[in-house]
Amino acid sequence: MQVLIPPIVLAFTNSRVLGIILSAGTLGFLGGSILMSMWGGGRRRTSGLIGSAVMYAAGVMMAGMSRSATWIIIAIFILFLQIPVMNAYSQAIWQIKTPAAMQGRIFSTRIMLAWSSVPLAAFLAGPLADRVFEPLLRSGGALASTRISSIIGAGGGRGTALLLILNGMLVLLVAVKCYFNPRFLALEDELPDSIQLIEPEVTSTEK
Repeated sequence: MQVLIPPIVLAFTNSRVLGIILSAGTLGFLGGSILMSMWGGGRRRTSGLIGSAVMYAAGVMMAGMSRSATWIIIAIFILFLQIPVMNAYSQAIWQIKTPAAMQGRIFSTRIMLAWSSVPLAAFLAGPLADRVFEPLLRSGGALASTRISSIIGAGGGRGTALLLILNGMLVLLVAVKCYFNPRFLALEDELPDSIQLIEPEVTSTEK
């Protein structure tokens, strides 16, 4: 998503607007971080994780489908708002369910796998956009005269937008699959907590 947004935006507007859009993403990320710091999230973390993933997917697809800077600003704000929310829910689940003696190994493996996907995504996004998806929606391309082009448009940047939309659809598909997976939804109940929350003692004066 971070690799594809700039060429999509610069295909129909200028770098000043791109800067405003990226600033909206920064504000969304900050807002999501403040929200989770103050609120802490709902009691059902798996449901909250799925819900925020659905909102993230909606923001990604919205950013790809529109050629309006205003709508893309809104979409970028929404999707970046969800990133710290998803991270907080996910981290809380892992933190509570992983035994303390194994947390170092488990968390280092998680971080390694997660961050290794970043350069891989950046490496794949450019060639896929330039050599596969952009030609599909250029004049005379395989999708230039189809229903897809009538929805998202054709020409420069629209093939890259299609790749972004498919990215959002993939996230949505995973979120829906998790929602209809009873084992995933029951994860917090089936797995014992490794961290037991201690209720505060009630003093005699409070009694």
